[in-house]
Amino acid sequence: MAMVVTQPCIGCKDKACLAACPVECFHEDETMVYIDPDECIDCGACVRECPTEAIFHEDDVPEQWHRFIELNATKIKECLNCSRVAYPSHACPRTVISIVATAPYLSAADQSVYRPTEIIPATPLILRDAPHLRHSAF
Repeated sequence: MAMVVTQPCIGCKDKACLAACPVECFHEDETMVYIDPDECIDCGACVRECPTEAIFHEDDVPEQWHRFIELNATKIKECLNCSRVAYPSHACPRTVISIVATAPYLSAADQSVYRPTEIIPATPLILRDAPHLRHSAF
């Protein structure tokens, strides 16, 4: 079982909970942070640091916030299943990755286009190692 971020986190953005996490299993969007249930080691460090008391063990999530159990799990998977490619002219729709270098190459139609040569997590604290977002994904 994992920890779950719930309703009181919306709009908080304090990030003390992220800094406390020893395995960096958090992901964030413009409204709140989420915990990857596959990465969470259930240590509770984030619970102690959360200023809004929004983080609960999955078994202890109040009934009115049960939808956040699934929300945490699905939000993490969104960036892994995103169909939008973040080329120089396109921003990552979830601000998960940043393009830091590009190189020209000829496409199948002999058109010079730019392709990412280095992609890094936009927030290293949250996605410290993301080989699935590097070259092989494109």
